[in-house]
Amino acid sequence: MIDIRQTYEQPLLSKLALKYSNRELIASKIFPWVPVPTDQIKYPKWDRGAFFKRANTAYGARSRANELELKVTKASHELKHRGLGAWIDDDERRLSAGICDPRAAKMELLQDAMLLDLELEVSSKLLTAGSYASTNKATLSGSDQFSHASSDPKATILAAQDAMIKRPNKMVVGRQVHSKITTNPKVLEAVKYTDGAIKALEYKKLADYFEVDEYIVAEGLYDTAAEGQTESLSYIWGKFCWLGYVAPNPNPVSMMGQPSFGYMPISREKGNLWRVYTKSPDPTMGVGDGMEYVKVDATYELLVCAYDLGYLFTAAVA
Repeated sequence: MIDIRQTYEQPLLSKLALKYSNRELIASKIFPWVPVPTDQIKYPKWDRGAFFKRANTAYGARSRANELELKVTKASHELKHRGLGAWIDDDERRLSAGICDPRAAKMELLQDAMLLDLELEVSSKLLTAGSYASTNKATLSGSDQFSHASSDPKATILAAQDAMIKRPNKMVVGRQVHSKITTNPKVLEAVKYTDGAIKALEYKKLADYFEVDEYIVAEGLYDTAAEGQTESLSYIWGKFCWLGYVAPNPNPVSMMGQPSFGYMPISREKGNLWRVYTKSPDPTMGVGDGMEYVKVDATYELLVCAYDLGYLFTAAVA
């Protein structure tokens, strides 16, 4: 078994190779990885009323303190196994000699494909409006849309924050929404970032402006065409804006009590997500020395712990 991180530490490429890569993927910024020892996880789920209902704390010197009923239920989940594999034939080994290690190259491509699947799964959980209470979602229209010249994105965002039970620490927008926010007259006047500004600085200014710790632009693309049809690329994250609270320092203990919109428990020693397996060339398959098999797999689950720690805007721009 080969550890993918050790593979990356090797000087694999000695010459420039052409490789396409997706735009920045953000799944782990919404569902932070948490290593767990087994594929079966259990955790307590507390009645949220205990946090928001006023209790009568006064009692007499010769009486008992009033009791508070704290209800807890046990939630359990089983992590799912996921994986992809690929073959390496004798021609590929011959053609890549002196250029790259074909095993490492295919490991990376398989991992990229699995990351894309993860991104699509996260977007599905995040952007399903029916999963949110009516107080935690809004569909913008007309002059309220951030693309409208008279809109006030900050006022809209802060009003949503005020309606949440915990102020969000992250704001996620699709690329199309970000492009309109950064050209909105009110945002431009307040932020005043300059052309050619370093992206990280631009995002930090926008985070401060919208009163969150991190402003994230979701840019991932995927091919929506059916197998065998002409490629048709679309944004994974559409014209939406999401606010949410995500645990800043997740760990197995925090899953028991620290609030967070979601977690991604992973079953892996030392917290590594990917496991990579290779099989020696099978001389009965293919020409020459035969075909070699490479597989990347992972065991994880996406847990939405509290939809009320998120707020979803759909149709944020026209």
